[in-house]
Amino acid sequence: MMSDCAFLRPAHDINCKDTVDKQVYIAFCIGMMFNLASIFIGNPYIISLLAIPIAAVMTFRWLNNPLPWVVLVSVFAANPVNLDAPISLNLYFAIFLLVLKMQYLDRLPSWIYLSLLTALISIIGSIINWSATSDLSTQIAAIINYILGPFFLIPLIYFRLQSVHDSDSLIKGIVLSLIIPSISYMLLAHFFGDPTIDKNSAFEDFINVNTYHLGNVDINLIRTQAGIPLAVFICSSFSIILCAVSNRIRQIAAIFLILTIFLLLVTGSVGSSLAALCGIMLLLYIARRYMSLKRYVMILPIAIVFALVGWSQLPQEIKDYAGSRYEERFSGTGVDTSDRSERWLLSLEYLLKNPEGRGWDLYVAPIGVYPHNEYLSYGIAFGIICSFIYLVVPAKILFFLLNIKIHSNNPAQLAILLAGIGAITVFLINSFTDHLSANRWYFNVVWSIIWYCYFTVRVNSKSYGN
Repeated sequence: MMSDCAFLRPAHDINCKDTVDKQVYIAFCIGMMFNLASIFIGNPYIISLLAIPIAAVMTFRWLNNPLPWVVLVSVFAANPVNLDAPISLNLYFAIFLLVLKMQYLDRLPSWIYLSLLTALISIIGSIINWSATSDLSTQIAAIINYILGPFFLIPLIYFRLQSVHDSDSLIKGIVLSLIIPSISYMLLAHFFGDPTIDKNSAFEDFINVNTYHLGNVDINLIRTQAGIPLAVFICSSFSIILCAVSNRIRQIAAIFLILTIFLLLVTGSVGSSLAALCGIMLLLYIARRYMSLKRYVMILPIAIVFALVGWSQLPQEIKDYAGSRYEERFSGTGVDTSDRSERWLLSLEYLLKNPEGRGWDLYVAPIGVYPHNEYLSYGIAFGIICSFIYLVVPAKILFFLLNIKIHSNNPAQLAILLAGIGAITVFLINSFTDHLSANRWYFNVVWSIIWYCYFTVRVNSKSYGN
């Protein structure tokens, strides 16, 4: 079935766009209200029970209107309760979509099915070790959230964007549903939440607060979890500012870019900061194809100003802490924290001795460490083949996006292309040093941005013959 606007004549296009925009804002408001209510309810099981009928009703209601539905699903992906929910809330929408439109089951690109099948085959080898690690429900939930989620259900959600050709609405959707919600909750937690640590503890613990208690949920802002999504948001916001999209969207992106830089500096995440820097450098390199030299030269000082403004707003003790973190990494002095190279070596040795996997568990009890490497974590959990798939899937998307040529008169589409490239660059680099899967809220949002950009650009690349 086609969207409600598909049958309208060109004379009605403006009215149709206004209707879609109104529905997008309605979807955003519904999602934000539900998420805020979830923060005060707190119980992940109650939230899941409330989310299921909403997912069923809204999927049916917007079965022929993909963009507002995608916006609603994306806002649900940013629900902080996802950290403890049995199944991430956004995945319920994908399940109901399959129930209502079974023909979508075979609509994804063939390489996605191949990746999923290979990952599932890899998991079979780890089943023999499940009894030694955790209960059956934990392992099944891990497969749904960490395998079916990024390799099938989340792509199924954003596959629907291939029927949306209004790039201005699409760029508005990515800002409303995938940037604003998460940053807003993080800021609320930082400024209004209660730290869950003893303020008399060590200096690093006091500055790099593990969690904030907001309402009835705990929001984690530690660098190993929050760093990757923050770096992704920086690249996504910067991509929007680079392109000549509407002034309102660029202004919103600029505000949230400053706020995101502030939060990243607060975490003191060296790896995520470097990943964000690599992403921005790649974006600037690619942007040369699409903009004039004058505009390109103007962008560089603007980027520097954003970074300086974010830094200037930090309290002095956080500046001292962040400076010490960078000094430690690059000169061997500063705050004393554990070196991850030993963790990686122990984890790699364990993986090579147990290539079949041992079931999902971020903390590898036999070696007594967190690997602090997403690829090693996936290998230890689901087998060495699965770790390879987890690397190959985003790498393939990145190579696809790098070879796309966007029409020069479509700045919104260019912004989405650059946002996707920046997000995947951060993901690929930062996954070597941090645990995105330790927080399903952040995990779902990052993968949502990746698939949102991929499917949006994919259909338009066909339109331009690339």
